Amino acid sequence: MSVDRSSDGSRPLSFLGAAGASFAVVVLLQLSLLITEAAHPGAVTDLVSVAACSVLAHALVLFIVLRFYEPLGSIRHVLAFRATPLVVLICAAVIGAGLAPGASWLTMALQNRFPLSPEETELMDKLFSAATIGRRVSLFVILVFVMPACSELFFRGVLFTLLKRGRPAATVVFATSAYQVLAGGINARGIASSLLLAITLGWIRGITGSVLAPLACSIVFFAIEVAPDSLGIAAPVWTLPRIAAGIGAALVAMGGIELVSRRSTLVANARLADG
Repeated sequence: MSVDRSSDGSRPLSFLGAAGASFAVVVLLQLSLLITEAAHPGAVTDLVSVAACSVLAHALVLFIVLRFYEPLGSIRHVLAFRATPLVVLICAAVIGAGLAPGASWLTMALQNRFPLSPEETELMDKLFSAATIGRRVSLFVILVFVMPACSELFFRGVLFTLLKRGRPAATVVFATSAYQVLAGGINARGIASSLLLAITLGWIRGITGSVLAPLACSIVFFAIEVAPDSLGIAAPVWTLPRIAAGIGAALVAMGGIELVSRRSTLVANARLADG
């Protein structure tokens, strides 16, 4: 059966194809973890090894998708590395900071409702164990920069760009958000906050036409959420007033992005490139 191909060699990406690509990342990640564990026992409880396997899995699938769907296109374009106003990046960072307290509280509340099993507790202790400052810094870099970059470049980058062509942004936002959450595994303790964050990141990606803004939001979000565990510092107490203030700041920042996006030539060009 022939596949429609444009004059520049690109092919249309279906929602089923995007789901398959997301599933392929999960399969390759598990396969690489099995191989790494066989070569170096204990690798599955080493966050550095897990991150390396994650980067490898995302990179391989991203390469395959690009070769099949956009063989002659610009990688920078498909990944949505497009210029965006500085104020948009600042607002995106504020959104990440504002949502983090509420997400942490929600995850903790669900964890109290669905407590970790002894096996899960042991695995988490091993993943976040760090005896030296250097090790803690490396964990922070992995959780705040490496892992979010993998997710954003894949889901809000290549998948969003290829799915957006000729489709409503809202449909693509919800589709890519669902793919990301499902690829992360169904977990009653974190699925709510993960889905809300993914939808927010998708909204930012859709309205700005660039992956840089959701990446900034994601980095700041995880910096606040994982800093206590990765750096071994006391976790802040998220009271209701702090959570409400954070959500309020996030909503104001979202309004700022909406306002700037309507007036910015950079954003207009980026959204035009999405099709």
